[in-house]
Amino acid sequence: MPRILIVDDEPMLRTTMRRMLAPTGYEIEEAEDGHEALKRYRENPAELIICDVFMPEKDGLEVIRSLTAEYESVKVIAISGGGFNGEMDLLSAARHFGAAAILYKPFDQADLLTIVNQFIVPA
Repeated sequence: MPRILIVDDEPMLRTTMRRMLAPTGYEIEEAEDGHEALKRYRENPAELIICDVFMPEKDGLEVIRSLTAEYESVKVIAISGGGFNGEMDLLSAARHFGAAAILYKPFDQADLLTIVNQFIVPA
């Protein structure tokens, strides 16, 4: 069963994404921050990571940069509701750091499944 690691500091959003993805056959694991995400991925790599850009401690850009440097085949979808920070679009920066795709919050189940299914096939 394909495994997805959801990384977001908002518990409600993690729960919502879990509910959106679980019925399709994906095994879902969660991390509440960048440090936990790196630890979980290094212990048991997932087929896909969905990672928020704005998080305390270690943000999503740091997570993406670290994982893509360590694991050539890692697939990350960067998500954010902030979008722009001053003149810099942080989701575009996430692509520069190695995110395979980006998704702006808010998104619905169809949007999420469409982008996830580009990278892994449900069981």
